[in-house]
Amino acid sequence: AKGIVVVSLDNRSAMVELVSVDIASIGITPVIPEGGFVYDGTEKTPELTFDTDEKLVEGEDYTVSFINNVSAGVASAIITATQDGKCVGTSVINFTIEACDISSATLEVGFDGKNDPQVKVTLGELELIEGKDYTVNITYSGDGMKAIVNITGIGNFKGFISQKFDLDQNYTLIHQSLLLQQLWLF
Repeated sequence: AKGIVVVSLDNRSAMVELVSVDIASIGITPVIPEGGFVYDGTEKTPELTFDTDEKLVEGEDYTVSFINNVSAGVASAIITATQDGKCVGTSVINFTIEACDISSATLEVGFDGKNDPQVKVTLGELELIEGKDYTVNITYSGDGMKAIVNITGIGNFKGFISQKFDLDQNYTLIHQSLLLQQLWLF
């Protein structure tokens, strides 16, 4: 609402100027939970507080849309004035979504049909995907009887987990045999 209202009574007059609130000129703060937002695969839509004496109502005075508000990184809230509200303009407010720490994830190591180690990483109900959510590095001992699996979070995940495991005699014999077969083919 922008304009001028003039009221006159018995030769006395008063003038009131109505001015719209420019969204870009007021302070807008996203309400961030204690500990911040952490990636969990869901949209983050913080409430917004406005640093103005004018009471603004979402849907009547302004609308809010979000971009990049699921994955770890910088997300944005776009606040846009409605046509018939008390506001004018647009404002963009950024907030951060932190990567999820995998240090408390569950790491399972199994073996496939060739007796090669296969890694499964779960965090709660979420099964992480190798190459997208984490990288794998397997280091074998000199005698080939032990190994260490190192998992490092990437993308929406951060942190590190490691697990040692023993390899049985069959694993060592099968792989020595496969290596000899591969050398024989060359």
